[in-house]
Amino acid sequence: MNALTAARRLDARPFLAAPVFGFALLGPYLPLLIVFAGTLPAAAPHPPVALARIIAGATALLVLAGMLGLALHGVRGFPKQLWAPLCAVVLAQLAAIGWAVFPLQGVFSIVTLFAGFIVLLCATEVLGDDRTRRGFIGCYLVSAAIAAIAACVLSVSRLPPAMFAYEHGRASGSFLQPNELAGYLLFVIPIGLAQLAAPRGLRAIGLAAAGCGALGLLLSVSRAAIISLLVGLVFFVRTLGRRATLAYLVAAGMGLVLFVTVFRDVAHDPSENASRIAVWAGALRIAQRFALTGVGPFGFHLVYPSFRLPEYSASEVHAHSLPLQLLIENGILGLVAAIWLVVAATRESIRIGSRIAPGDRERRSLFAALVTGFVATALQNSVDVVTTFALVVAWPMLGMLFALAPQREGAA
Repeated sequence: MNALTAARRLDARPFLAAPVFGFALLGPYLPLLIVFAGTLPAAAPHPPVALARIIAGATALLVLAGMLGLALHGVRGFPKQLWAPLCAVVLAQLAAIGWAVFPLQGVFSIVTLFAGFIVLLCATEVLGDDRTRRGFIGCYLVSAAIAAIAACVLSVSRLPPAMFAYEHGRASGSFLQPNELAGYLLFVIPIGLAQLAAPRGLRAIGLAAAGCGALGLLLSVSRAAIISLLVGLVFFVRTLGRRATLAYLVAAGMGLVLFVTVFRDVAHDPSENASRIAVWAGALRIAQRFALTGVGPFGFHLVYPSFRLPEYSASEVHAHSLPLQLLIENGILGLVAAIWLVVAATRESIRIGSRIAPGDRERRSLFAALVTGFVATALQNSVDVVTTFALVVAWPMLGMLFALAPQREGAA
């Protein structure tokens, strides 16, 4: 038997599932890889480099397994209309690196982008199967709940002291920054609630994870994330009926009023409200200067000190707006490619949602939860840059959404 014949007889499913389940289990620890991007401020908490290398090695092996699985199985379920915008994003990123002010900064970005695409393709192939998807969701929710509890414990116990002081007591844990933890939980909470329509065991895990995620979100005190989730949850609650939607709108409205008045500056320096506007002003200066080519991926923090307003801090790692960040780092081509991908993915998602049978409560609930997560994340990233979403969370969640298409039922 030659090697080619043996390879064809291999079952591709375990290889396809490896990076998907790897994300489910390692997701809360993947943000530690940001240490290799060189964007962490000197005063910020830094993870042990040895631990980051172990996680990077494990991730690389999982991605290689996924590539092998795709080679054996082929790419069958990924929507054809998304190939063009996906390739445009890659080409725009490569172009941005080619003419970047600091090209070496882009290596981390293109590597993580490639790994994310592999996870996206693998998730689309394997998560159409109900049993596989439930296993993935269970692992994802348990891992996220543990990470949220750990972040809350560190915050309440004020450990480690340096992190507690730097984060003003806000919960962050393995995400290193509270807004990053909050961005991760914007999917955990609605997906946990969606398990009300799942089998009993997964239902209990979902409710527990949603509760832990809500506590973690509150202790992160991420104003943008909390408000974004309150808005996004409308898409999930409306699946529960008209009365539930009306009750939620009243409760959410009251919560929004309290949050933007009484609790506006909890665990925040009030001066940060004005400094955010100052960062946008400095970022717009960079955009005007580098709109065509961009400064290169992960190059914002290196250029910003030269364009900031004189009276404000020179230390900023991003533009506090994902669209503005894309324009600054990847240029106009990168921004247009990203918008194209978002529009194409949105159209495909609408088609998938319209084809899910009304009686398939489990898939419809999960679809609504994923829409909630993406809407909430879009709102949060309009006034912030959550690299955990852009580099880690977006791809498996998008793959799971595509896998909900009816023709994927029973797929390998």
